[in-house]
Amino acid sequence: MSLTKRAMEAQEQQLAKAREIAIESGALDRCDMHEEPFEGEGDVELAYEYAEPKFEAGDYDEDFESKEQMRQLLEEVITSSPLECPSCERMDD
Repeated sequence: MSLTKRAMEAQEQQLAKAREIAIESGALDRCDMHEEPFEGEGDVELAYEYAEPKFEAGDYDEDFESKEQMRQLLEEVITSSPLECPSCERMDD
């Protein structure tokens, strides 16, 4: 496997973990019908306040290289998430 492909897979895993943290913290919601994440509170600080103690306890040592990286990825997944479940929104059209 090439280094580029490994780096892309690592980035995807980090984004998936950040998305999971955002959902656990309430910053993102997950559609009950489609399981797709969408903006809940949309609050990056809420997610970071939830995740920071866990990072410091070593819970995310294998997921993120630093708190700054974790924060950046949380912000990325939260700010890029749709306001509503995309599948539900398509059904309403």
